[in-house]
Amino acid sequence: KTIAKWHETEIASEQDQANYKTAAALIDTKTAELKTFTDAANKKLLAALAVEKLPAKPETQYPADTKKQHQALLDEVKKLTDDRGELPSAMAVTEQEPEDLKVHLRGSHASLGKTVERGFPQVFISANNHQIDAKSSGRLELAQWLTDPQHPLTARVIVNRVWRWHFGQALQPTTDNFGTLGEQPINQPLLDHLAKTFIDNGWSIKNLHRTIMSSSTYRMSSNFNDAASKIDSTNRYLWRFPIKRLEAEAIRDSILAVSGLLDRTMGGSMLPVKNREFLFNHTSKDLTKYDSFVRSVYLPVVRNNLYDFFQLFDYNDASVSNGDRQTTTVAPQALYMLNSPLVDEASCQIVEQLLAENKSLKPRVQQLYVKLLGRNATRQEMSRARQYYNLFLRTAVTPNTPSAAALETNVATVATDTESDSNPDTTSELETATDPSQASAEFQALKLLVHSILASNEFVFIR
Repeated sequence: KTIAKWHETEIASEQDQANYKTAAALIDTKTAELKTFTDAANKKLLAALAVEKLPAKPETQYPADTKKQHQALLDEVKKLTDDRGELPSAMAVTEQEPEDLKVHLRGSHASLGKTVERGFPQVFISANNHQIDAKSSGRLELAQWLTDPQHPLTARVIVNRVWRWHFGQALQPTTDNFGTLGEQPINQPLLDHLAKTFIDNGWSIKNLHRTIMSSSTYRMSSNFNDAASKIDSTNRYLWRFPIKRLEAEAIRDSILAVSGLLDRTMGGSMLPVKNREFLFNHTSKDLTKYDSFVRSVYLPVVRNNLYDFFQLFDYNDASVSNGDRQTTTVAPQALYMLNSPLVDEASCQIVEQLLAENKSLKPRVQQLYVKLLGRNATRQEMSRARQYYNLFLRTAVTPNTPSAAALETNVATVATDTESDSNPDTTSELETATDPSQASAEFQALKLLVHSILASNEFVFIR
């Protein structure tokens, strides 16, 4: 049996520890002085009021001088506490007295049966190789048993989950149930091979990812094959790469990454409160902040108040473990991508980069497709982008704008080229505007184009 405790001084420097202890001693001394003063003041108040029990807030009924001295002591304690600061802290485990537990009859802690010695399920052959010392908690023995090469589950469960995250479907479909009520593996030899390779490589998760991602199965396209579909219509045996949507965290991080907004700083906390002081329920104020650009792994996960973006894109119920996150496609997701302040800010950032690096539309659109989708724009996409861009400018710039006449001429030229499509790669689009109203329209036109690509299926789906 173990207990988690906060350890603060062990990971601070010797000087910081010394300063902290000195400040703590001063706080203790002043707190003791405050208690002595308060006890004496309360005793005098009892006598003055001629009652047996103090009122709810006795300090409010102190004489003026006493109240002033009491407040001064409170202020001193607060100042010393604030000036002390906080030491670096980390969660760790501490051994308790070893204890054998009683059987919980029907799973109830209130109905206990006989005491059972600590040990491992005897259905596993490897259980016979590990015995728990009476003076030990059993944590070390548990870790050794779980990672025993003869253990039939640990490596297979890990490999199965990693495979599922890469392909959207696991080798053993019921990822959270390898028992008799779970499904049989789709490919038992492959699961066994990956598990053995995983163990042989020192349980390296990184090596496991490399093995899977360098395989021909992972590198296949998602193109449809009519003959293969007739044999395996559900793609159970992966004759093509299954089209899958990015997880909530990956969508957010991708948007921030392509825009250059992603903060790659490691660690830290996004909660504006001290450890163990966060509480959120229907009566308390929500202090969680999600306006940081750090990676999603560092955002707070509050069980009863998940980040809206996470909830919308099928984040797990944070109260339970889940190795098979479901994926839904619903209208609110598209609406969020079209109206999200996050996507809007990322779009503005990308447009600023495009305007700074290129002078004409063609290289801007080409760079945009490479940056967001990892490929060049097709002839049709380039033509549509040019047509949309000029239509937007034509409707955005008023007839009285000095550049409107020239703009109309250019739009007519581009429209003719677009309709005939004789040469979609022509560069007869508008150059960067010098007129303020047109420049603003140009920015908005590009921003909407960027926004539409960020909200597209190709950006959020892996093919």
